[in-house]
Amino acid sequence: MKVISNNRRAYHDYEFEKDYEVGIVLKGFEVKAIKSSQVNIKDAIVRITDGELWIQNMDIPLYKKTSPALVPWYEAKGKRKLLINKKELAKLSAKLDNTGNVALPLSIFINKK
Repeated sequence: MKVISNNRRAYHDYEFEKDYEVGIVLKGFEVKAIKSSQVNIKDAIVRITDGELWIQNMDIPLYKKTSPALVPWYEAKGKRKLLINKKELAKLSAKLDNTGNVALPLSIFINKK
């Protein structure tokens, strides 16, 4: 497992109850940008919208070898869907409904599966 990015600030500012390991839906050029460590999760937050888990404000700049003309619609800090099973999503949703709870990404890593 290769760690790409850590959210060190979150460890100092928040207290954590539970960690979840989730997948993320990415485009090919986003994967290349992440593998070259061009990602920032410092300002990112995780939200549940319409029964799905989404990450917002995770900054993945356009991969250096990708032409902006090919992807004019691309947003570096756009919403990206997170993949989690239904039971874990239900537990997380119940915790986030409590006042004062928030979900944050702590790290991004590449799993060798």
